[in-house]
Amino acid sequence: MKTEELASKIIVQLKDAKDDGAVEALLDASLKEMEISKISLRQLEERLEEVSPLEVDSVQWMNLRYSRIYLRDQEELQEI
Repeated sequence: MKTEELASKIIVQLKDAKDDGAVEALLDASLKEMEISKISLRQLEERLEEVSPLEVDSVQWMNLRYSRIYLRDQEELQEI
């Protein structure tokens, strides 16, 4: 799967997450899939940053915002 396709798939799933726990579970599973596909955290973060709050509802925006925070935390953990 191409980088753009995988990132888009992940973002669609994140928008539909029910709560922060579901976002974390989805991202953890996605991180494993990204390793297999050789997609970096940074690439996914960049795609998340491209989403405008005008394109989504408030719950979806909160999910995407939480996703960016969670990914930054994961990236910091990998650096340690």
